[in-house]
Amino acid sequence: MIETGERLLLVGEDREYFVTAGEGQFSTDRGTIDLSALPGMNPGDEVRTHLGVPFIVLRPRPTDFFVHAKRSGAPMLPKDIGLVIAYTGMNRDDTVLDAGTGSGVAAIYFGNIARHVKTCEVRPEFAALAEKNIRNARLENVRLILFQRVLPAGVAAVDAPVAAAVPAPARWLLYHHAALSAAVGAAEPPAMGAGLGGIPFFIAWNHSILR
Repeated sequence: MIETGERLLLVGEDREYFVTAGEGQFSTDRGTIDLSALPGMNPGDEVRTHLGVPFIVLRPRPTDFFVHAKRSGAPMLPKDIGLVIAYTGMNRDDTVLDAGTGSGVAAIYFGNIARHVKTCEVRPEFAALAEKNIRNARLENVRLILFQRVLPAGVAAVDAPVAAAVPAPARWLLYHHAALSAAVGAAEPPAMGAGLGGIPFFIAWNHSILR
C-alpha cells in the first residue's frame, strides 16, 4: 500500500510524472491530479485527472531515478552500471562499496540487487542530495558515508592489489583503512577475491570522485 510522502511514477498514454503522494494538486496539460488520493492505493492502480485522463500509479525503479531524480552532476550511465553488475556477478549475498556517491543513482541500482551497499562521498552537498534520493527509493540496505578528503598517516599500509584495482584519483578512499573496514564489516561474506585488510568487497566508482 502506498504511504504519504512516498515518491511515485504516474504513467499515462504519452506522459509520465515523478510525484510525491500526499497533500496538494499536481497540474499537467492533461488536467490536475489530486495527490491526496494516492496514499492507500496500490502500485498498478489508476488515478484520473479532473479531466478524466487516466494515469497508472507505479513505484519507481532504478531507471526511473536515473531519469527523474535530482542530480548533483552527470551520473554513471545505466549501460556502465550494467557492466559493473555483469562483470562482478553482483548478487543478493554481496556487500558493495560504491566509491563516489554523486547523486546516488548507482547506489540505488546496486541496492536493488546486493544485500548491503556502503556508498562513500566527499562533498557534503552531493551526499545530502544522494541521501534524499536513496531515501525516496526506500532502500534500507544502502548506507551513505561522508568522508573528509584528507589522507591520514599510514598510507603505505594499503593493500597494493586493492589500490591497483581503483583509478588513481579515487585511491584516497582506500587510505581510510580503519573506516572502510568498519563500514564493510568483518563479518560480511566474500564478494570478490580482492580485499582491504582481509575484508573482500566490490568497488564500483563513478567520475564524480575524479573532479
